[in-house]
Amino acid sequence: ILGRGFNWSLGNASLEIFLDDINSFWVFDGNVWRRFDYYEGFNIKKKQNQISEFEVKIFDIRDEEKEYFKERAECLFFSGNKLLLKGRIEKIDYGSAYEVIAKGFGMEGDLLSREFIKDGDKRVQYTNHSAQMIAKEIISLNSDGSSPWIMNPIGGLFDTDYGNVNLRFEYANRLNAIGKLCEAINYEWRVEQN
Repeated sequence: ILGRGFNWSLGNASLEIFLDDINSFWVFDGNVWRRFDYYEGFNIKKKQNQISEFEVKIFDIRDEEKEYFKERAECLFFSGNKLLLKGRIEKIDYGSAYEVIAKGFGMEGDLLSREFIKDGDKRVQYTNHSAQMIAKEIISLNSDGSSPWIMNPIGGLFDTDYGNVNLRFEYANRLNAIGKLCEAINYEWRVEQN
């Protein structure tokens, strides 16, 4: 492939994107990012305060690609050198042995699949607590407001405190918890892909 390119890395894996590429779709095989050249198209839905969704149709999938093109696989969608979405495949439907449609969610889906448990309790209550501190506890792996993070806190609510709130979560997943917090402070949230 000819063209001016740049390198993009995620963890220990990297890939080279060429600026002449209009759109590209990649899947992580556990070691490296693999580009899929034979796809009909992809559809990405991003809405304020909601989880991102995608659908991609591949029309010539090879047997060796089926090894890593599977449910729970991570994928990337680019337009030129701009990352549109990083997501995870949730469902695969085969129309034939070589035609497949994959559907999934953006990585904010990681918050959806994780319960919000603090100090071993699935009932978490905050009385007159900082909205910023609550947000950090929701997205921190140990629910303590510090790293390691499920998602990196960048900007917005994580830079500016929007005051104190009273909230109670019972058997909530983290995505619902962050949604309820944002609703309580009248804050619009989104996930940025970088």
